[in-house]
Amino acid sequence: MRLLLLLSACQTPCSEGFAKADGVCYPIASEQEEPEEEVIPSVLDLPYGDGITTFYQESITQGFYEVMDASDFDETQVIMIGQGGALLVDRDSGAVSQAWDGVRLLKVDAQDGIAVGAGSEQPMLLPEFRPLQAWNLDRAEDIAIYDDLIAVAARTQGVQLFNAAGTNRLGNIATDDAWAVELQGTRALVIDDRDLEFWELSDPANPVLVDSVKLAGEGRDISWVGDRVAVAVGGWGGQVLNIESDTLVSAGLAIMPGSVLNLSLEPNGEWLWLASWEAVGVAWVGGEEPIVVAHEPPGQSAMAVIAGEGRGYIADWMTLTGMDRTGLTSGELHLSQVHAGDILMVDPRAESLELEVTNWGPAPLEISLELPSGLSGDVGPITLAPNSSDSFSLTGAIVDAPGVRLFTDDADEEMVELDFRASATGVGSTHPEISLQGFEWPDGGLQPYNSGDHAGEVLFLAYWTSW
Repeated sequence: MRLLLLLSACQTPCSEGFAKADGVCYPIASEQEEPEEEVIPSVLDLPYGDGITTFYQESITQGFYEVMDASDFDETQVIMIGQGGALLVDRDSGAVSQAWDGVRLLKVDAQDGIAVGAGSEQPMLLPEFRPLQAWNLDRAEDIAIYDDLIAVAARTQGVQLFNAAGTNRLGNIATDDAWAVELQGTRALVIDDRDLEFWELSDPANPVLVDSVKLAGEGRDISWVGDRVAVAVGGWGGQVLNIESDTLVSAGLAIMPGSVLNLSLEPNGEWLWLASWEAVGVAWVGGEEPIVVAHEPPGQSAMAVIAGEGRGYIADWMTLTGMDRTGLTSGELHLSQVHAGDILMVDPRAESLELEVTNWGPAPLEISLELPSGLSGDVGPITLAPNSSDSFSLTGAIVDAPGVRLFTDDADEEMVELDFRASATGVGSTHPEISLQGFEWPDGGLQPYNSGDHAGEVLFLAYWTSW
């Protein structure tokens, strides 16, 4: 009878919180609930819309200026410098409060109403244009000021260090090819060819290398906020790095159309503005990797940008441009074959064309075509994933087409009407005779060269400017 009772007891289910093993109910250790992770909204959750809008665009009327760089000057103004001198520009309106003529500069940095400029001439303090202590620099590619220190990147002559008054040279960072420099406290970041170097300058006479890292491409500009760094690496875009325990750690690339030669982090270090001449871009850099959320065409040419809170101030060649980051995003249409004014030059003998389309945005992009009579082909719609490309095949009267319309869900280019124009000559046709001044290496003497004298040969035309 007792055995039956035991068997009956073993068959009885265990109470809640107990589990049976070998016929015995044992208490279960209570599982502690995992704390809920903080959910940080992804940049891809931004509402649909135009991610960058232009709030002013002012032509420069004070003399002949080609603005090449920009920096914060004080709370209300930025300073822009270039091929004609320097301008103080109101952040909110683009109005010029003061202009200085007659000095050619390429780079500028400033703090608390004191600016320093560099370029083909000797580095100097602005706005009095007083040269730093004489030091025979062949060329100053970049300049930075922080507290009591000025640093000048001078290519093979290294990074020259001066006191903030510019009266004493304090030391030198030896480099192979110093292109850019940025200062923060007693630390410096230096672009040396394709390396980014991290230096300690507590004793400017004896700089100490802390760390270095190989860049994706040749670096041309540095922006540095807290532990976040961004480097302009040309066609590779903007390379983002984090400083972790004195180690430079790459977080990825913010890639956009054109060649990024200048960039600027917003004061919070989480948003990055990029200038690539043909476009101005904004990227979210507060996550694991950069995400470009929008581009906007400049008025003329985006030479440089300085970022404020949610804003970018653009050195726009002969225009002063202010842009807002709106907190919106969409796909971003890019037409690599199309020139300013939505003009597409085509071979006059062409009877077909592959129209290339690219989505540079972080969201999918839908594109469809509307074709005029005389032109046929695939009209879509097609959907491009972020950072992908495709093409539309068109046949018929390409040159005579009165216009091809693209319809997209790019928030700032919902409709684009292309103007197909015949180029003067097509690939494989005889080019009209031209005559240009040229020289043969190593003799540098100029003499006229006629293209007809070199029929059947490959001719390479090199274009350059005086600056």
